[in-house]
Amino acid sequence: MANPWLEIPAADYEGHMASKQVGQLQVLSRLFQVTLEAYRPSSVAVLGCCTGNGFEHINPEVTRRVVGIDINGDYLEVLKQRHGKRIDTSEIFQHNILQAPVPCPPVDLVFAALVFEYLTLPVALEHLCPLVRPGGLLIAGLQLPSEHSATITETGFSSLKKLSSIMKLVDPESFCNVASINGFEVISREEIPLLQGKKLFAGTFQKME
Repeated sequence: MANPWLEIPAADYEGHMASKQVGQLQVLSRLFQVTLEAYRPSSVAVLGCCTGNGFEHINPEVTRRVVGIDINGDYLEVLKQRHGKRIDTSEIFQHNILQAPVPCPPVDLVFAALVFEYLTLPVALEHLCPLVRPGGLLIAGLQLPSEHSATITETGFSSLKKLSSIMKLVDPESFCNVASINGFEVISREEIPLLQGKKLFAGTFQKME
């Protein structure tokens, strides 16, 4: 069975995420910007990078190596068209993290927001672990449950409904426990308000030496 992410056009994804009902594209871009400014990593990887939301905040003079990972090759082509003239896109991978670790050297920081809801958590973190250098950071963003709105907000982009078959919210405490098993220690955590009464858990984890 094909992964539903392969059936959602880039325009639908961006339109849904940036819509006035959802507004999550803007929140994730801001979180990525704040992360880059706070830690100034020389190398960064984005799991579920899609079309490169937030890549405009990458300063190539500071972050000299950029790794992008997504299951949808069409999204990655959009990313390369938008950002390829400014940053090196030679390490942009169409890759399923559930099948194997990412085939590249580790980085200082991995950013993964609204991704783990579509993955088998123990396998994903086991395969993600080699991508983070010892002492490096993992920034994880998880959608929290809401009593006031559906898990996937209704918008005019019907293709996003296909994700309901594979989306499962991840409990932050469960995530922290599995992260610990894989050598990650939580060093900070916060909740960021979203629209429709939703919230985003943003956790920063350090890979122990």
